[in-house]
Amino acid sequence: ASHVEAATVCVDAVAEAWIAAGEFADAAGILQEFAARVPGQIGTLLRLVEVSVDGGLEATMYEAQAQLADAYLAADRLEEARVIAEDLVTREPHEISHVERLRTALTMLDVDDVEGAIAARVDPEQIAGVDLEHEEREPVAPHAQPVAVPMRRVQQAAPPAPAAPPTAAPAAAE
Repeated sequence: ASHVEAATVCVDAVAEAWIAAGEFADAAGILQEFAARVPGQIGTLLRLVEVSVDGGLEATMYEAQAQLADAYLAADRLEEARVIAEDLVTREPHEISHVERLRTALTMLDVDDVEGAIAARVDPEQIAGVDLEHEEREPVAPHAQPVAVPMRRVQQAAPPAPAAPPTAAPAAAE
């Protein structure tokens, strides 16, 4: 634990130096690397979200928020997990892992109508192809507390028909 704390101080110092230089992508990179090596560090993930917002790093921010929601679930900080999961679902309702994070948080919070709460955030047309009746379920975060939580499956859409090869234009007569 003391090594993690010392490493956190070092990583934060390096990130701050990159931020001071206006290099938000580099600051986010060092925070991402640390988060990958030491998962579940809420402080690091919060800082990564902040740096990503400040630097306009949208994809990094979404990934960091997902990791942060998982870390909150693992730490039993369910209200925080719920807020972030709701934000992720509102922004990307087609992303099944976000829906599952929200379902996990709501289930752990003992919400009476979990599916109704999810439906209130998700426009059914935005998640076309999701089988809402399938019963096989898996937890979202492997490091979160084990909870028997449903996982919806995406129905396999028929592959698009191959494009017809271009026809050769007739040769011009000379």
